[in-house]
Amino acid sequence: MNPSRFIYLNGQYLPESEALIPVADRGFRFGDGLFETIRIHHAVPYQWEFHMQRLSEGLAALHITCNEDWAAATKGLLQKNMQTDGFIRISISRGVGSRGYRPHPQTLTPTIVMESLRDMSGPKDEYNLWVSNYTKPSLSALPVNHKIAQGLNSTLALLEAEEHHCEEAILLSQDGKVCEAASANILWLKDGTLYTPDLKTGCLRGSTRETIMRLADVKTALEPLDSLKSAEALWIINGRIGIHPVQGIKPLNIHFADHAMTETLKKLWRSDIENYTHAHREAWQ
Repeated sequence: MNPSRFIYLNGQYLPESEALIPVADRGFRFGDGLFETIRIHHAVPYQWEFHMQRLSEGLAALHITCNEDWAAATKGLLQKNMQTDGFIRISISRGVGSRGYRPHPQTLTPTIVMESLRDMSGPKDEYNLWVSNYTKPSLSALPVNHKIAQGLNSTLALLEAEEHHCEEAILLSQDGKVCEAASANILWLKDGTLYTPDLKTGCLRGSTRETIMRLADVKTALEPLDSLKSAEALWIINGRIGIHPVQGIKPLNIHFADHAMTETLKKLWRSDIENYTHAHREAWQ
């Protein structure tokens, strides 16, 4: 814990050691909430509009009412921590208001936590993915296109992958379609065409997924795992690591060679960050 770092908690900027949450908070008890993680580049939150839209839609999906000036809170926290690069993590829970699963809306005030995190360096080596025995919850079970606080299936999948000496896991949908990695979206190249799983699989509507779909010709797919056997390349993608190549999928003995498309996609992503920052710098001064 860093005594010089500040946390934004329910409208206040507090030293990290003083930013405390009640044990009865529903986010702690039930994972009843959601979060957003936003890349900060030269004091500008990258894809701010996308993150705010996904946050708003996620709150609506969870029936949580939250009125907050997110931009002002973000500016204030970055200034307090004298930070210009890294990430902002926004976490919102339904708050304190019941002993069981059923919330009592008339007594609930959402708990809002914002942290500014130093830049988390991405992996250096290519990843191997383990085909997890855990599947992604369906959209009929949870609003999983949003970053809901319930991430236990991803945690278990990552622990399972670690047991098999893999860096990540690949999750299938309830009906056996390729969905996502445990902590990232996925993208693959097949017959010269880029593909990413359709949101109908239950994959996260990820910010980097949205960026690549905007910058390149990407088709959405509802494909079984076997379809990846004929892919020329596979990547995991998210806001922290960007675009990162996958070496293979275990235990299926699928391997992918280095591909020139990796650097092409990375350049597109990095250029978009720079262009967005330049276009929005004045608004975030």
